[in-house]
Amino acid sequence: MERLFIFISLLVLTACNGLPRDPDGTLSRIYDSGEIRVGLIDNTAHDDEAWGNAAALISRLERHTSATAQFERGSAAVLIPRLEAGEFDLVLGRFDVRSPWSTRVSFASPIAYLRLPPEAQPYRAALPMGENAWIEMVENESYLLRAESPT
Repeated sequence: MERLFIFISLLVLTACNGLPRDPDGTLSRIYDSGEIRVGLIDNTAHDDEAWGNAAALISRLERHTSATAQFERGSAAVLIPRLEAGEFDLVLGRFDVRSPWSTRVSFASPIAYLRLPPEAQPYRAALPMGENAWIEMVENESYLLRAESPT
């Protein structure tokens, strides 16, 4: 019985090797190409405090991956479908987690603690659905950024 338990445990551990995974290879593509493709939602890119936090997040991701960010501005209606199609690695803007996009993309936690009225939508990254290694990296860097935030 003990041998069976050890065998099953080893089998389970082997099956979990390499998790989390990116089925579409987002993180691998970033490492290989040296480029992070970032979409910026037009109506939120002009907010100085939010942009400062977003720039800090992108800078952290650049350091972590040794990649350089390439930016393109547009509306959510244009950028989110392109994120889904694999043309962007993340899209930054003000998103409510109850957004209609929430069934099509993953939303990271807010980038930093901003002084916002309760009805305001926090600044966050939209990420390709299911690209768990990439999502985990963005979440970790967002968490560290929030932890270092003075407010």
